[in-house]
Amino acid sequence: MLKYLVLVVIALAVLGLARIRLAGDDVAVWHVDPQAVTPTGTPNQFLMRDGTGGADSPVFAFEAVELARVFDEYVLSKPRVTRLVGEPEKLWMTYIQRSKWFGFPDYISVRVFPVTSEKAGLIIYSRSRYGGSDWGVNKARVDKWVAGLRLIEAARPAAAE
Repeated sequence: MLKYLVLVVIALAVLGLARIRLAGDDVAVWHVDPQAVTPTGTPNQFLMRDGTGGADSPVFAFEAVELARVFDEYVLSKPRVTRLVGEPEKLWMTYIQRSKWFGFPDYISVRVFPVTSEKAGLIIYSRSRYGGSDWGVNKARVDKWVAGLRLIEAARPAAAE
């Protein structure tokens, strides 16, 4: 009897994880404009936007479309990251990054905005689909991605004067 109970528990766990892995990604729900979003205040999200209390928008020495392309290429090179919708030329993309072991999806919406003709900034809204807390994963991800872009920016040849 105990053997069957263990098998039922394992089967239910597998079915639960399959449901998480195979759940559809509703673009209308997850592709939000981070420039206009109102954070819910739950600890499973992080918004990097001026004046929100999370972190201010970083500004880079890239023209806006170039920054969007560099960002897109950089984050798509990260493990388990795919672009759900959007494109660099539109300056607005939403990505999914799944956790390593269970495949829990986090959604990261990014808006690139021009500051000058030679500088652009990022607004990033990263949030978890499941769970009430993310133990700082969304903030850590955004911080790592911004730090990686800073390295790319620093490695660029100086613009011809």
